[in-house]
Amino acid sequence: MKNYCTIISLFILNFYFSQQTESLKAIKEKYENAIKNTEEEYNKNISHNISRQEKSILFSKKTKELRDLDFNRNRDYLNEISKIKPSIIPLDSSKIIKNEIGEIIAVHPKGSEFFKKEFMANFLGDEINAKGIIACKISFIIETDGSIQDVKAISDNEDFSKYAILAIYLTQEKWIPARLNGYPVRYRFSLPLTLNFE
Repeated sequence: MKNYCTIISLFILNFYFSQQTESLKAIKEKYENAIKNTEEEYNKNISHNISRQEKSILFSKKTKELRDLDFNRNRDYLNEISKIKPSIIPLDSSKIIKNEIGEIIAVHPKGSEFFKKEFMANFLGDEINAKGIIACKISFIIETDGSIQDVKAISDNEDFSKYAILAIYLTQEKWIPARLNGYPVRYRFSLPLTLNFE
């Protein structure tokens, strides 16, 4: 009976965290569609024979709408990130393969370069108020089903850390899990990140 309750608890926790990630993806999709609609509406209106002044007014209106959409998207992202709790599932470090030890390490199905590009596309660096070089160490666990959990970012800049965590959660693909003795195992992945803000 105890094992049965444990399995149900783990299933519920896994469902909870996967829903959090889905919520972030839903926010991303919502605002991508809104931005696309705003661009299409502008292009439709600009294609008519209108004066320079009207074009300027339309451009200003579009710019304000896009800025507002950006602001609202980032606010929604940060609100959702604040709801994501650290993993409640206790970590048994003996079951997490570290990079140096893993028989078969976890890999992104489209390769590490694709993952890095997707991460950077999701990273909202323009929202960070910073100057100079900022370094951050990101780590997360790739579960046995390939999902990402327990994302952490350590940096001197809190906004940088929040947006780094968000960018990881917004990645689309599940990973190919690490394997030890032929069985999928949890895997801690680390990603150093250094950006220069001018």
